[in-house]
Amino acid sequence: GEGTLGRQIQSGISEFTILDGRTHRTIPLRLEIFKIEISGHSDRRELMNFIKNCQPRPRKVIVNHGEASRSMDFARTVHQQFKIETICPRNLDTIRLR
Repeated sequence: GEGTLGRQIQSGISEFTILDGRTHRTIPLRLEIFKIEISGHSDRRELMNFIKNCQPRPRKVIVNHGEASRSMDFARTVHQQFKIETICPRNLDTIRLR
């Protein structure tokens, strides 16, 4: 959404600041950004076909939207069908991308 850290990263910021206790820390961003547009109304079949047709096949899939039980089920299905590492984070979980 507009004004979010995600939108700022998409726009090309090179660093951001976080509050670490009482101290502000500047975090440099060293990443390559790829934006993939998928309808918010895509169903399971469409998402599975999207993953199937990705070249190269992704090494990791992060499921970060939807009802928790359905998200976990989808992540499990992706892992079983494509043998890809899947992650279904809870709110405030930290994920190492590399």
